[in-house]
Amino acid sequence: MRTAYLVAALAIACMGGATVAQAQQRQVQPPIEGQGCPSPGSQSPRTNQKIKMTFTNSQQNRLGVYWVNFQGNFVLYADLQRGKSYNVTSYLGHIWVLLNDKGRCISTMSVPRSGGDFNF
Repeated sequence: MRTAYLVAALAIACMGGATVAQAQQRQVQPPIEGQGCPSPGSQSPRTNQKIKMTFTNSQQNRLGVYWVNFQGNFVLYADLQRGKSYNVTSYLGHIWVLLNDKGRCISTMSVPRSGGDFNF
């Protein structure tokens, strides 16, 4: 039953719109390489203000879009091919990290009050 839930949750996330609280996606240990990595011990704060955002991959290769959860683990939300976008409802101050196809951090951001479109 739990496996079916996780598969359904991943399917929802991959269709282009999910909230941070909707699903338990694959968690990975934070990478330690790349100038765009968050500081060790970084965690998303527990906040209530929902913010809509769009991540767009303008890189040559795929990008992984990860949410840094409340324990500091990276949770995969999207695997974006070049030119693709991912819409998500997150929360003010939550931390998102983009990893390149080699697993290195290329950017870290904290969700701003304005939300918006983010091209990487």
